[in-house]
Amino acid sequence: EGTEGFSAPGGLSELEEDMRQVCLKAYEPDKFWDYALCRAGNLESTWWETCAEQYTIDAQKIKKCALSEEGVSLLRENTKLNKELEIAQGPTFLVDNYIVFSLSGVPTLEALEKIMGLSGE
Repeated sequence: EGTEGFSAPGGLSELEEDMRQVCLKAYEPDKFWDYALCRAGNLESTWWETCAEQYTIDAQKIKKCALSEEGVSLLRENTKLNKELEIAQGPTFLVDNYIVFSLSGVPTLEALEKIMGLSGE
């Protein structure tokens, strides 16, 4: 969030998706990951309602929230931890509430386990 409002590296379409996702977390948290994974499969598409319909999400409720001050407040709350930890982009992980690291590309399961101290090495 800057002096002129929110922005995202991916532009307006990414910001709009961020707004929808914080609203979805507030209204239908049990469906958040299903929706997010569906959208991740085709982020370039503007047809987000297809994923909402697939998981019986009330798209109108989410849209109304995302276009309102409520959505702005939810996004502000969601980004508070990023500001505190000075995280500018992702994917970034916070492990055991003290280790912060970012990745480039998709790590193997073994690499993640090693980073997180789960591999026994």
